[in-house]
Amino acid sequence: MNKRPNPEQIKDSEKTNQGLGVVYLYKAVGSDTVKVGEKRFLCKIGYTKNTAEKRCRQLQTGMPYELLLLGQIVSTEYKKVEKELHMRYKDRKHQREWFWLTLEIIADLYEGDGMVYTE
Repeated sequence: MNKRPNPEQIKDSEKTNQGLGVVYLYKAVGSDTVKVGEKRFLCKIGYTKNTAEKRCRQLQTGMPYELLLLGQIVSTEYKKVEKELHMRYKDRKHQREWFWLTLEIIADLYEGDGMVYTE
């Protein structure tokens, strides 16, 4: 995947339209479950042209779970990055952009895909 700018740059891109987008990973707090001895979490992988925080506020409306931003990838190729992640985890799909991910998978997103944790 391509070189990624600092997540703070996405705020500037809202004003200057640099073509940056954010691929985000949210966890639905309280959705944890164990299946066949594997602890897994209901997570949403998606993208936005806004900040991940702004997208979270939009998604939170009507959600039965609180959403927790686990990380984000800022890229000019955000649509491609999101599509690659959806394909990689298609066997873990719950519905649409929601996936059952384990701690190991989430750790791989940080180590292998350059996801950045943001507070």
